[in-house]
Amino acid sequence: MRRGARSPTTRTTLTPGDGDYDLVIVGGGSSRIISCGIYRLVEELAVTGDKESARLALAEHLRRFPMDDSGESPFPYALLTRLYLDLDEIDKVEAIVSRPVVGHLEEELPPMNSARIVLEREGPDAGILAMIAAYDQDSCNRCGQDLIGMAYDEAGRYPEAIDAFERYVSLPDPNTPWTHGLVRAAPVHFRLGELYEEAGDIDISIEHYTEFAELWKDADSELQPRVEEALRRIESLLDLKAREPMAGNG
Repeated sequence: MRRGARSPTTRTTLTPGDGDYDLVIVGGGSSRIISCGIYRLVEELAVTGDKESARLALAEHLRRFPMDDSGESPFPYALLTRLYLDLDEIDKVEAIVSRPVVGHLEEELPPMNSARIVLEREGPDAGILAMIAAYDQDSCNRCGQDLIGMAYDEAGRYPEAIDAFERYVSLPDPNTPWTHGLVRAAPVHFRLGELYEEAGDIDISIEHYTEFAELWKDADSELQPRVEEALRRIESLLDLKAREPMAGNG
């Protein structure tokens, strides 16, 4: 993301001082660089959904900054497991968990990451219960509700997905200074627009598509087709809404 910019980005930067890191690094040494590099990949994947590009970028990042437990600062295993979970690479997550690292187990695998392993291994019934339990352990009221919503969504449990997504976008975002809302909340608004559209709730669908388009109106050019899609859907729904009274009178 460009310095001072509010828009999401698709660029991947693996070294400090090349744009993306200007926003997040102020000292901190190599551990900070590694953490921010993986964090950016997590966020970019949330924006683009491009898993293949994320895998290639992560491979390059780990080539330059290998997993190393010998330094004073621990390797950011929690972020790496989150990224591997987002990439559906559960075996790599479990390989990290089995590493003989002393003293950093809680950092390696937070409760929500453990719950997502249950989701992958045991299915939605057990997985969603584990995710809800993990959410209840977190002091952040918002964190994880998007993941719970996605799990419900993938299981076809759309009313519960809507409830979780609505909680996510309605609660205060603790990561606003990091533009987290633009990265994660915007796609949730788009999905809520789709779900409400499928349910026939035109007005609420329009509200969420509009919120998405507003959040990403200044996004990088690579992301503008999705903004245009939201605007097309709004126009189509408004046209449908305008024709409804005439259909009723006919």
